[in-house]
Amino acid sequence: MSTTKTPEVQCHACLRPLDRASHAEATPEADDVSLCLYCGALSQFNADLTLRPCVLASLHPSEQAEVRKTWERLGFKWRNRFT
Repeated sequence: MSTTKTPEVQCHACLRPLDRASHAEATPEADDVSLCLYCGALSQFNADLTLRPCVLASLHPSEQAEVRKTWERLGFKWRNRFT
């Protein structure tokens, strides 16, 4: 697992500052999915590695399943506001 420094932004849900992305494979790219580790909010990366809000229903079903598994693994309860 590696970490990439990203431009500091606020989580759109909990407003905490976010400035890093941890990932198992490659550096994040535009449209990659990100989860706030404070509240579990779902976002996607822009080309400049800032984040924009994302809704679960907009993702491919396999990505949706992966997000749900990650939420569960991290201990986040299912939250309708992030769907």
